[in-house]
Amino acid sequence: LCDVVLKSNHSAEHRAHSAVLSAASKFFKNLLGGSFLEADRVQQGQPVEIAASAAAVSALLDYIYGGQPEVNLEAGLELLRLAEAYDLPKLAGAIEAGFRASLDSSAALKILQVAQGLHDLKAASEEKVAQEFESCSQHPDFGKLRAIQLARILRREDLSVSREESVFRGILNWLKISKEGDGSLGMLLQFVDF
Repeated sequence: LCDVVLKSNHSAEHRAHSAVLSAASKFFKNLLGGSFLEADRVQQGQPVEIAASAAAVSALLDYIYGGQPEVNLEAGLELLRLAEAYDLPKLAGAIEAGFRASLDSSAALKILQVAQGLHDLKAASEEKVAQEFESCSQHPDFGKLRAIQLARILRREDLSVSREESVFRGILNWLKISKEGDGSLGMLLQFVDF
């Protein structure tokens, strides 16, 4: 009795009920019942494209149908993006709370790589990296931080290092991996207490 197909990345199809989707989200209600191209496509039996992995779309549908989806960090970040895009604030809040409760330095570095949004979660991640700076600076994802993010972390009052030399070594480790390179070195070195 499903009347809508959501198509995730790699052409995975997920069947759902337009009435259930519309009841869960104002966005889906407008998308599926309004004058959008997708509404016409659904009536013609064509799928609605969702730019996310199959795991994230499955978890989204699981939540909409009353489940409590459990996903890994990468799918969870996608699911959080979908929750914000499709006006599901309770889902977004639950995902963020789950991330914060289990936030470790590796997850914090991954979260900081997300291009946009997630301001509160990124702030908690920056705090975690500052608290565990020495171990984080050795992680391969440390070099994927943007220079401005690293500068914010180095500027924090709660930056925890055993010696100031650790800050300098962290900057050098970042330079080895970072694509922003030497152009940011002067800015970052101002945060080392020589």
